[in-house]
Amino acid sequence: MTDLFKNYEEQPVELKAICDKWLEKEQSDGLSYQDCKMFLKEVESIGFTFEYGLDAEPFNLKPIEDFKTIGLLKEYFNLSKEHYKIGAMQLMKDQPYAEKVARLNTIHYRLREIENEIE
Repeated sequence: MTDLFKNYEEQPVELKAICDKWLEKEQSDGLSYQDCKMFLKEVESIGFTFEYGLDAEPFNLKPIEDFKTIGLLKEYFNLSKEHYKIGAMQLMKDQPYAEKVARLNTIHYRLREIENEIE
């Protein structure tokens, strides 16, 4: 896979906007390790990722392999944490929570389907 930092013309518009903002900061002030962390969070939110070292030099910008699956996993784990915090008794009293549990089950089955497709 090509590094989209090196192949700027292949970047989607939304990614270019994020990269341009951070490139401007890099050229004026340089990037810190914390800046790279924030930059990475922004590009991950639109389905891309990159690496960086202690030198705070981003490299290897590329699409996240399976962004949809990662989104489902994040939602699954967030809902799972909430389920354990609130407890099963809450399910009987709280309709919105019951809907979240139903969504959790749907995501769980979809992840199983994806897992079976991969195998």
